Amino acid sequence: MQMTRLEDHPTTTGTLVRWVPSAVSLQAIETNTPTKRRGSYMQEAHLGLRNAMAREGKSDASWIGLSFDLPANTDMNSIAHALDKLAERHSIFRGWFSGSDGEYAWHELAEGELSFETELVGEAPTEADVKSFVLNELTTACTPFDTIGWRLCGVIGEDKMVLYIGQDHIYTDGFSAILMFSEFIALLNDPNAIDTMHPVGAFQDFAEIERAAADLATIDHPAVQQWAAFALADPEGGTPRFPMDTGIAVGQKTELGPYRLDLFTAEEDARLDAYARSIGATFPSLLHAALAIATRDVAGKSLHRFLNPVHTRNDPQWWLSMGWYINVVPVMAQLTETDTLESVAVTMRESLRAGMDVAELPALRVMELIQEVFGFDPESAGRPPIISYLDGRNLPGQEIWDEHRFHGLTGAGEHDDVNVWLNRMPHETYVMCAVPDTEQAMKAVDDYFTYARDLLRALL
Repeated sequence: MQMTRLEDHPTTTGTLVRWVPSAVSLQAIETNTPTKRRGSYMQEAHLGLRNAMAREGKSDASWIGLSFDLPANTDMNSIAHALDKLAERHSIFRGWFSGSDGEYAWHELAEGELSFETELVGEAPTEADVKSFVLNELTTACTPFDTIGWRLCGVIGEDKMVLYIGQDHIYTDGFSAILMFSEFIALLNDPNAIDTMHPVGAFQDFAEIERAAADLATIDHPAVQQWAAFALADPEGGTPRFPMDTGIAVGQKTELGPYRLDLFTAEEDARLDAYARSIGATFPSLLHAALAIATRDVAGKSLHRFLNPVHTRNDPQWWLSMGWYINVVPVMAQLTETDTLESVAVTMRESLRAGMDVAELPALRVMELIQEVFGFDPESAGRPPIISYLDGRNLPGQEIWDEHRFHGLTGAGEHDDVNVWLNRMPHETYVMCAVPDTEQAMKAVDDYFTYARDLLRALL
């Protein structure tokens, strides 16, 4: 799987197509009444962000996208039926939110109430026309409010069909998006495959369980204490920012651009993996150690802090369930001048483990309890950046990624900081970033990751 910006994704030309809720489903959506269920902590923070960005007139590419190829002669009705089956299996695909200003209600259609139909839209003589169409579809359709907020569309060419799925973030995390592709292909090939798929729970059930447990937490909870120590370790407090000077001030929302750096081949990954184990570390902790050394040597800072996304699929019913099963945990390392890559790798392994110890309590609940330490407002347009590590070697469906030219897609948007994705895939490891699109910011990011890469390559 490759991760790329939509505008950089190679596509084809031909007939534009989309799959939309049927007239009967649209009527069911219009007359649906809200449930008494709330969203998860992550969902409600996302709703607040969407509203805040709209108030400020800023753009926010809040959709998570996929692209893949199918044979040009694939039956359109079979595609629609596969979407129907996905919505039958995963109730989150039948839902949306209403409300504003922190008061949100979950809506959900019953099984069988959501069905899809095919619409042929017109011809696209250039790839630019296709990408413009897809971007408009995903921007318009992928909303968390008032209707179904995900969309399948694409182009039917002479020798292949290139399809794009976009979902607003309330429906998915990265793993769920990859799982959606795998299950869609299985259901397209055999509609009865749903009968043999692993049973799954509903994400909104998970959200209810998570919130009930989190509501019991007080300031004395061990996770709260660890988060407070994380914030107070930095004299500036709060959540961390990218360590380099990007020239972008806090709150200075700037159009984002993509940055990518290839790190290692699969063979080089294996050698680094073996080396990490030999010193009592892991491959991820070795990667993070190189970033920590870059923070010290290039950014000139002795404290390396970041937010690490982790899965919350802690019960078999959630393992293959679609939804936003993510929390973020605090990770940090204090470096001295004499620390080496090897010593920091061991420290980072310990810090990553310590972060997992507090993963059960949503970070957003912690920030409610000690808001004065973090100054975080879920109804604001401010969001701290992440450094995410994904090991994609054993993800569902990887055996068909190459056959279908499977890509993860990102869109544009505005931010005042840098988000980072470290992706270890079956054939390679690379880093992908969303960076404020200025010369200074791009150079700062490149200087940082090139230094970290060279540290690791020196071990090969």
